[in-house]
Parts: sequence; C-alpha cells; structure tokens
Amino acid sequence: MRAPPARLHPGRLNMATSRRPLERRRASASRRRAGDGTPGPKYQGERGRSKEQANKDLVRRYHDALDRRASDEAVQMWAPDAVNHASGRYGSQQPRGRDAVRRVFEALRTAFPDRRWHIDDLIAKDDFVVCRVTVSGTLGVRPHRPPDPLPNGWVGVESTALIPPSAAGKPYSVKHIHIFRIAHGLIAEHWRPGTTSLCSCNSARSPRRSPEDPAARRPSA
Repeated sequence: MRAPPARLHPGRLNMATSRRPLERRRASASRRRAGDGTPGPKYQGERGRSKEQANKDLVRRYHDALDRRASDEAVQMWAPDAVNHASGRYGSQQPRGRDAVRRVFEALRTAFPDRRWHIDDLIAKDDFVVCRVTVSGTLGVRPHRPPDPLPNGWVGVESTALIPPSAAGKPYSVKHIHIFRIAHGLIAEHWRPGTTSLCSCNSARSPRRSPEDPAARRPSA
C-alpha cells in the first residue's frame, strides 16, 4: 500500500510560494543580460537616460555658477585638458585647459560686468548637451588683447574686440546656442555656433558687411 504524499507545514508552504516572485525577478534580470554579461537593451536605455540627465544637470550647474559670477566654481566644471572651440576664433590652434577657460571668463567679465544667464532649453543626446540661452546685462569696456599669437581677423571672445567705447553702460540682450561634450562628469569640449554675439544689441555697432554678403542686402525690420 502506497504511503500518502507528504504534506508541507503551512509555514513552509508560505516560504516556498514567497520565493517564486523573487526567483522570477532574478530570472528576468538574467535574461536581460547578454551571454557576455553586457546589460540588455532595456537596462542600457535606462542607464543612457540617467547619464543624459546627469549631463544636463552639469550644464545647469555651470550656468548657475556663471549667473552667480562664481567663475572659479565654473572653471572646475571643465576637464583639465578641455578644448573651448568658441574662444575668439583662434583658428585651428584652440587653447586647452582650465587656465584658457579662466582667461575667457576674465575677458567676458570686463566686457559684460553684470551678465545674467537664462537657460531657455536643454537637449541631451549621448555625451552631448545643446543649450539655448539668453544672456543680458550692460556693456562694459573692450578687454585687453591676450598675449597668445592671434590670427588675422581676430574679433575677441564673443566679438568683444568690436565693442565701441560709446557702448559702455548700455543694455543688451542676446540669444546663444552652446554645445557641450561631457566626459567623466566634466565639460570636455565646447562650441558656440554663430558669428557675432552682439548683432542683436541696440547699443553696439555691427561689423560692416561686404555688398556680396546676402545679410547686407536684407531689408531692416
């Protein structure tokens, strides 16, 4: 005669059933990983979004430091070997490092002593952050020319060499586009597309354009 099947104690039955959801979660996490241990697409997407958000937060903190005129704090957000591609049209030889960034800040502080920064939009993709920002304040004086060798047609950081003495103390408001490449939580590269940042200032003169320039033939608004 067969022995009756063993019956589990009610407490053991509860422990056995409670393990099943945990085992399912572990199995699901294991299936999300590739055979070589690489995170699966869902995990990669979540990590990518987290990285992009962290990059946007860095750019926000950077502009907040600029707005508070905490230039030393802002400089520390650049990598030690960072390249600023928007430092006054230096040509192919771009100055590197935090000292070069600090010199740019000194020139901007002279030309725009009370500048305010307002972020209008931030877009992050992979290692890059695109920032649309409005800068405003009053114009100062023309900064001194840097000691570095300068190319022909050098107009200064943000066209500061074009500021006429008569513009000092007058208000301005300009739209900027900045592109940052972030690496290891620091700004590794920076670009600012465009020509002159003073073109929309009522108080500063725009540079003369040749008759062949389409913008010179554009009717005024």
